[in-house]
Amino acid sequence: MQRTTTDNRMFRQAPYSGATGGFTLVEMIVAIFVFSVVMVIATGALVTILGANRKAQAVKSVMNNLNFTLDSMTRSIRTGTGYDCNVTSCSSQGSTRFSYVDTDGREITYQLNSSSHRVERSIDGGPFLPLTSPGVTVEKLRFYADGESTTDHKQPIVLVILKGEAGVGSAVTDFSLETLITQRILDR
Repeated sequence: MQRTTTDNRMFRQAPYSGATGGFTLVEMIVAIFVFSVVMVIATGALVTILGANRKAQAVKSVMNNLNFTLDSMTRSIRTGTGYDCNVTSCSSQGSTRFSYVDTDGREITYQLNSSSHRVERSIDGGPFLPLTSPGVTVEKLRFYADGESTTDHKQPIVLVILKGEAGVGSAVTDFSLETLITQRILDR
């Protein structure tokens, strides 16, 4: 059996042109190493961002609780009457306890519990229940009232000062809040 020249052409090798058709093993190892380093750095940054976000959400939740407590107190005191600080001169020395009569005729009392460092409320002489969450540590709560007497012809006002810390774990933020409340009912 004779071979023809066409058979030889099928099995001939192409001449070497100097160009490569793929990556060498060393190039692949270097590429994988660089990719791995970039991914480790990116993962570390992502974990750090997620931790910071978790802390920020915790502080936000606690501050929302504190804002809700102060807003609730403000709305209720504004519509109340018969302001009483349980001290002789509430406008100058202030008090950590404040009482008034709400629109339903109930006696409401707010106070700072010095052992738990929480703001508490009592209705009609009942037990004091905490208004602030455990994540809020109130170091100072002062009520200053002026014009609480109906005979002084002054519109009653109450200044509330709140200081403390809010947060959880290592995400703790100091706060200092003040609000001035003017009674809506006019003195006559």
